[in-house]
Amino acid sequence: MRRRTANVHDEQQQRDRLLRPPDRTLKQRVRDVFWNPQQKTCLTRTPVNWLSITVYYIIFLSVILSIFLAAMFIVYYKINGETPQYILDESPVGSTPLLNYFPLLDSRSLLWLSPYRSFEEYVNEIDTVFEGYKKADENFNTTEFGQCSQAPYGYNNSTPCIFIRINRMISWKPTPYQSDDKLPANTPPVIEKLIKNSSEPRIWVYCEGTTAKDRDHMKPDFYDFQGSEGFNASGFPYTRQHNYVDPIVSIMLKDLPKKIIFSFTCSAWSKNVDARKTQVDVNFYFE
Repeated sequence: MRRRTANVHDEQQQRDRLLRPPDRTLKQRVRDVFWNPQQKTCLTRTPVNWLSITVYYIIFLSVILSIFLAAMFIVYYKINGETPQYILDESPVGSTPLLNYFPLLDSRSLLWLSPYRSFEEYVNEIDTVFEGYKKADENFNTTEFGQCSQAPYGYNNSTPCIFIRINRMISWKPTPYQSDDKLPANTPPVIEKLIKNSSEPRIWVYCEGTTAKDRDHMKPDFYDFQGSEGFNASGFPYTRQHNYVDPIVSIMLKDLPKKIIFSFTCSAWSKNVDARKTQVDVNFYFE
């Protein structure tokens, strides 16, 4: 039994010696990586392998490059960089612009006035917007805004001013109501009177308490327009023209309820817009 075991062990050692690759120096091993004369390989691959890989990557990169060039051609030669391809009713945005207002701080949508809080942040926000207007149009001035024309814009005596604008919508042009037009059934009497008595084409602005509770707390004349009651139609359309400035309607708030959060909604009235879709809500809190 011992002799048989020894023979098996000797045979295993002999087999291992035959299977073990011959000892090579470091130089030989490095050389064989770059060119193995026995296996005819370079970097462990035969010339046929390298040829097939090269052809594959040439085709692959050619396809990728073709797709990239086609995309660049579409971007630079087929897409108008100045005007969207789809505008107004053809676009997801539609053809009814929304109203917006300032001052509106990024941190919150509630305008909070209190003797224990500084109102300077609101004044600074208004000043910043007006400075941008003056840079775009040297002739811009705030004198048309009446009592809302200068800082602190009424924030120091509980008659704050807010400024309404229409969101920019490329190529949108209003169709103002004329005095002889038939008005929608839900047209507020104030708007009806403005349309009947005015010969200027304007987009009229109307504000009221957002909910019945808000309307109960607020007087019917809780605001005064400082200047025009609407946007001059000559300020449209916006077509990305240089130094364009958005028309502004200034409103001074007065006799507002105190120690309660209230909200009022402003809407724009023109023949080619749905007033309900233009609405913007303004939230206030007075102490």
